Amino acid sequence: MHFVGNRAIVLGDGEEQIQLYYNSSYTAVSAILPIVVIFLGLLVADRFYRGSRNSITRYAALAMCGILSGAAVTEMHYLGNQGTTDYRLIPSWKYVVGAASIAVGACVVSFSLFFHWSRHWMNNTWRRFTVACVLAVAVSGMHWTGAAGTSYELKGYHTGTGQGRNINLIIAVCLVSELLLWCSIVVAYMLTNLVLGCM
Repeated sequence: MHFVGNRAIVLGDGEEQIQLYYNSSYTAVSAILPIVVIFLGLLVADRFYRGSRNSITRYAALAMCGILSGAAVTEMHYLGNQGTTDYRLIPSWKYVVGAASIAVGACVVSFSLFFHWSRHWMNNTWRRFTVACVLAVAVSGMHWTGAAGTSYELKGYHTGTGQGRNINLIIAVCLVSELLLWCSIVVAYMLTNLVLGCM
């Protein structure tokens, strides 16, 4: 979402030489890191939420999952911004706090709904859709709040072609798709073992 969203930011009069261009390494790291952190947060929360009858432990697991996820989304945005090659991006701390609060708050709400409704997922598409929408609000709201509080200081003109913007977007989409595939494989493997272990 970050790199697609930042394509909507048009600087100057839309001249190719002064638009946002990103370093491929920052693009890759900012795409991979949140997926890993959120996956680990969900794994831990799932273990403690389902494995504990104590409500304090369950709420602490949900809070930890929401905080880690919100922090990962925030990190993705600001780490991705640090990868700009032709601008120095200067964030306003008020907006950083606001963006992080939006991300953490919406992640806590969405994962609370996710774990609360997890026993009732079968044939309840509206519940899945609700959780997905809350997460989308978290990521989009955080991104646009962070973008609104960012000043852009030109370091130098881009000398390559305008295709540089597309390359990083393609890299981000491919990395996210591949990581989602691997996470799905791991979850399917774990669920298969769980089902076979119950027989």
